[in-house]
Amino acid sequence: MMEQLGSEVRTRMTAPWDEPREQRVLRAVVRGRERRALRRHAIAWGGAAMTVLAGVVFLLSVVRRGELTSVVPAPIAPAEPSTLTLTDGSRVTLPASAHVDIENDQEDLVQLSQTSGQVAYEVTPKPARAFVVRAHGVTVRVVGTRFVVAVKGDRVDVHVDRGRVRVDDGRRVVELGAGEDLGIDSAEPGSGPSIDAGADPDASGELGAAASDGGARPVLAGATAEELVAQADASRSAGQLGAAAAALQELLAKYPRDSRVTSSRFTLGRVERARGNHAAAARSFSAITGGPLVEDATAEAAASWLAAGSKAEARAAAERYLAKFPGGPHVARMRRILE
Repeated sequence: MMEQLGSEVRTRMTAPWDEPREQRVLRAVVRGRERRALRRHAIAWGGAAMTVLAGVVFLLSVVRRGELTSVVPAPIAPAEPSTLTLTDGSRVTLPASAHVDIENDQEDLVQLSQTSGQVAYEVTPKPARAFVVRAHGVTVRVVGTRFVVAVKGDRVDVHVDRGRVRVDDGRRVVELGAGEDLGIDSAEPGSGPSIDAGADPDASGELGAAASDGGARPVLAGATAEELVAQADASRSAGQLGAAAAALQELLAKYPRDSRVTSSRFTLGRVERARGNHAAAARSFSAITGGPLVEDATAEAAASWLAAGSKAEARAAAERYLAKFPGGPHVARMRRILE
């Protein structure tokens, strides 16, 4: 009796399994799974965030202690120019952007090839040794001096600080002295002879044979001293030595107190010697009696007097040079004149 009653009670208390009940159960199961998944993601993201935060705190503490020295690199100092000393004691100073190849480094011949950059050459005076620098078809030949050659693209610039050089670009030969400059566009094809590395740099008439007056231009009427100097430089670069001499003579006559008079006299002496007017060259050099060019001018006057056949004047100038500059770069030349 009791068992029958209990069975009836259980049957009445058990809810029927119908479609609404099934949907409610399924929704409950899905919500439970979503809640568990959210809890797992929250735990994972929280762990990652803690890891990143710990890393940031560590880096800040290291930087604060000064241990992280590689984070901010130290500034790189520009490279210092390097100096190359050759066999004869000559020095070549070049920055990292310049390039020079040594083609020959012997007692009687030093020959270098410069392909880029600006290079300073300080050449030990040795009359028996030829010193040649080639740059983009331009040849610079030295006796004893300090000069700079700059190569930028197809342009070659030569500046002489001390002494003298002869520059040959295949079209003309130009002799430069202290304080003088010459710019050459090496892209223009050359047509003239090149300087023989073994030639005697003191042989008279070499420049006169290699250069010509060309189509000499007239001197600018009423030109200023600066304009006359510019015209003389342009005429020399073009091989128009007559026009260069005329411009320099006009400068000396009209502006005798100009600061460029001494350098203009020196340049005129070189131009006249290149034209074969050795006596005129000697007179121009001899007119320089003071200043930084007097040493070279005295030596050039002696050589020019000798080339003009005036041996007495040549000996007198050579003796003056040896008396004033016993350790100068032209001592050997002056002694040869006296001998």
